Amino acid sequence: MKKTIRVVCLLLCILFLSACSPNGLPTGTSNGVSIQHRSFKKARAEFSMVFHVSDSQFENSTGMTVSSIFRGAFEVVPKESGYTVTLPELQISIVAGDASLEFHSGNTYTGEAAVRMLPFKALTEGTFTAIPTEQGDLETLGGFQDVLDRIRTQTAPYGENVTAQAVSSLNEFLNENTLCYLLEKLLFSISEGTMRIGDTRERDFDGLAPYSYSMKDTITYTGRSGKADVFAIDGQVRSLSAEQADSLLSLGLPYYEMSGTTAGTCTLFTEGELIRSGSSSGNATGICYFPDKSPENGSQVAISRQMTYSVKVLE
Repeated sequence: MKKTIRVVCLLLCILFLSACSPNGLPTGTSNGVSIQHRSFKKARAEFSMVFHVSDSQFENSTGMTVSSIFRGAFEVVPKESGYTVTLPELQISIVAGDASLEFHSGNTYTGEAAVRMLPFKALTEGTFTAIPTEQGDLETLGGFQDVLDRIRTQTAPYGENVTAQAVSSLNEFLNENTLCYLLEKLLFSISEGTMRIGDTRERDFDGLAPYSYSMKDTITYTGRSGKADVFAIDGQVRSLSAEQADSLLSLGLPYYEMSGTTAGTCTLFTEGELIRSGSSSGNATGICYFPDKSPENGSQVAISRQMTYSVKVLE
């Protein structure tokens, strides 16, 4: 009888410890897992962002739905304390009613279409440097200003209005902040060092495009599963500051006053071709203002967002 009780107690202890954490470390111990970024000579970092904006769920709506899809792949090469990156592959699809914009980096555009696609084409022809801060944040992207200068130079023969529209198009859909956000997800964001289950890190992103929003991410280590470390990433979507809103409207761009949440995961693999992968989705609601913030020029909107990304070793 006593032996049976001991066996039952032993089984209960094993089950209890197994349920404490995915990597077998009991909650509350000082032990942890060492998180390290894997080294490589060259990698391919893919991303996909899909947005759906609709006002059809509200009263007095126009029934308008806008779908925006951004897909691409960075080529990444280590450089000193960061990386050299290029964006040779990029696809953009924006559909709003009967109007649409379709760009594919592999296509050749001529005439008026070449001028319209020039902002995105210039983005695929640049070379950038991504060097994070000591905290692992990517706040600027070296080489982005060169892209803007190239756009201004190539559109100069068509007049100042065309140049301004071309620069605004790039900043409205894939600005420097957004590229930093993407590269941080793909290459940084997860801190190196010893981590325990439940350890968190917060990160603020400001002025993301499209739809001019900011985000606060909370990154939480949830444990090791086999040869991979898994992180939960919960985000809070918020509007830009009043000053930034005025700046957008003065440039002839819409301003979205909204709030919402996102949720997702990021997985770091300790071996194999895949270095990391992740996904997130979320929703936000608010008001779109254009051409100014007067009540009569605001319409209620709902925005859904899906994102996936992965990084694979090439060499």
